[in-house]
Amino acid sequence: METVSAFSNEPRRGGGYIVFGVSRGTNDAEGPRYVVTGVREPDRLTNDFVSNCSNEMLNRPVRPDIETVIDPATGLPVVIAFVKEAQENAKPIYLRKSGLPRGAYRRISGHDVRCTDEDLAILFHHGVGTYDGTLVDDTSFDDLDPAAFAAYRRLRAQLNSDAPELQYDDRELARAIGAAKLSKGDLVPTVAGLVAFGRYAALRRVAPLFRIDYIRMPGTQWIDDPEERGDTIELLEPLLMAIPRVVQNVLADIPKATRIHGNAIERDELPLLPTLAIREAVVNAVMHRSYRTRQPIQIIRYADRIELRNPGASLVPDERLGEPGSLNRNEKIAMILHDTRLAENKGSGIRAMRASLEKAGVVPPAFQSDRARDEFIAVFRLQAFLNSEDLAWLGRFKSYGLLEEQQKALVLLRRNGVISNAEYRRLNHVDSATATAQMKILREHGFVELVGGGATRQYVPGPAFERPVLTRVAVRSHLRPVDREALLRGLPLGLREVVAKLPKPTAASAVDAVVLDLIRFESYSTRHLAALLRRSKPSIQLSLVRLIGMGLVEMSRPEEPSHPFQSYLPTSRALNPTQESLFRAE
Repeated sequence: METVSAFSNEPRRGGGYIVFGVSRGTNDAEGPRYVVTGVREPDRLTNDFVSNCSNEMLNRPVRPDIETVIDPATGLPVVIAFVKEAQENAKPIYLRKSGLPRGAYRRISGHDVRCTDEDLAILFHHGVGTYDGTLVDDTSFDDLDPAAFAAYRRLRAQLNSDAPELQYDDRELARAIGAAKLSKGDLVPTVAGLVAFGRYAALRRVAPLFRIDYIRMPGTQWIDDPEERGDTIELLEPLLMAIPRVVQNVLADIPKATRIHGNAIERDELPLLPTLAIREAVVNAVMHRSYRTRQPIQIIRYADRIELRNPGASLVPDERLGEPGSLNRNEKIAMILHDTRLAENKGSGIRAMRASLEKAGVVPPAFQSDRARDEFIAVFRLQAFLNSEDLAWLGRFKSYGLLEEQQKALVLLRRNGVISNAEYRRLNHVDSATATAQMKILREHGFVELVGGGATRQYVPGPAFERPVLTRVAVRSHLRPVDREALLRGLPLGLREVVAKLPKPTAASAVDAVVLDLIRFESYSTRHLAALLRRSKPSIQLSLVRLIGMGLVEMSRPEEPSHPFQSYLPTSRALNPTQESLFRAE
């Protein structure tokens, strides 16, 4: 029912499927495989599920589309339910007994995540407006800086000189854009007004931790030693003035890259990271940070990278970062930045950062949204994407005939320590199927390994990543096309005859028996078993799942289920002489 709540609530997802009667099996290049186990009483399960969704457990009724289907391979019934996304005015859908916010969930990266108060306020319109529209205690309109309003008018006029708000005085303008509201007959600043237009004295008194800290660290790691804490610039001023100042400070510290245009004699020295990328990153941080959390934005300049850390995890799941559309945590601040052309307010900021860095030929940015710590991190590497060191490092993979796209993925993996299918697609401009197929080859070579499940699956360095030469013989042996005839010749006569005569359509139990006898004779991988029995790898994996479940087979690398060199062994129970065998050893 938590999943029902999550599918009903998650914005722009459209809902999701819940499947009853399957169990998780082994992993392969495509991710986890599932085996059909069936539902004992599908009609009863259907009735109970619909009853729970109607109003018995939820605050509002949910009407799932539900049906029972028969799996053609096993003949077992499977129940499939589709839960639609709820209408905006019906959200949040939550578990009645737990109430709000504990009983409301979101669907993020394949997981049901309990909603925070901010999730409820922003995503499901729970309450009135967003937090940046609330009034700030102990402030008055005099706490707003006329110079900041002048900066707004100047930037607004550059975008639209006929904008009607340009004719308003400061008080009218503040109320029009949500920077102040009437309270007891007078205008009082909102959080957005204080952040965008507040005087230093007011910010220092009321919100000293709304500042932006630019920290220069001497090395490549954060140093906890108070005597070696680097050089820090603390900026506590209206956003329209702070943003250009922060961008200027960051760009001044970025190494310069020399560029010569065409046949020109003169050369330009430009920052290695484009101005657009830095500006978008800073604007993204101030626009999407959580102002409920009293903590400064940190921009940390290390020797090899720049990190931007702002309080407030992304409201958009990681896999949807950069997609069109935006979920605004601070709608008033977002509109002020949009009015002054500092932000598009269309969800294009991350996409613009990626595009500008790709055009400049530097390492793509890395983004991480940490809901546990309620923090968003953007990392920009101060390195050309393919420099001489990278090319020398890639030389060790030359004999493998890797595609250019795969080599670029290995370089990015070397930089960030992890790469996802989505990052591979963005890096190489390919579709999901192509990315999966090309990464599968890297897995088979042992260069990468899969970790996680569902939407959180990522690739990390494999055993052959740093020293491929040491594993080349094993890799070549593993990747060489399977010679079925050679494998058959190596089998005992009785087993060879059983394997050779095994009919194509046959009962699953008969296939399981032959697979078990093959593994009793020798430890085989899935691909070798599939070649011997002339079955697909998924069907062999289902057989292995059943045998593992019966305690007759185990993995050679149980701690690494998706290892490219995974093979299967008989358990002590399978080797018991009382166990029946299909063949007599020669």
